[in-house]
Amino acid sequence: MSNDVEAILAQHGHRRERLIDMLWAVQRAYGFIPGSAVQQLADGLNLSPLDVRETLSFYHFFHDKPAGKHKIYLADTVIARMRGYDDVRQALEAR
Repeated sequence: MSNDVEAILAQHGHRRERLIDMLWAVQRAYGFIPGSAVQQLADGLNLSPLDVRETLSFYHFFHDKPAGKHKIYLADTVIARMRGYDDVRQALEAR
């Protein structure tokens, strides 16, 4: 894994402002972002692991544990509630 993360760091020029792109690349490679990759990204960008984890946890589309192949996001808005949110939620939960 360390060679893969090092290649990702090199591809993005070890530039901190490219952290999100690097997180995407790691997640594409492994399906999630392992702790060892967080540490390696932090080291390669001269950041603390906490800095990398804060970015990772801020965005709902990054995962630090293996996740399912497909994810379903159900909008919980006023419009969704007016248009059958409860029925859709119940059907998904039943399935």
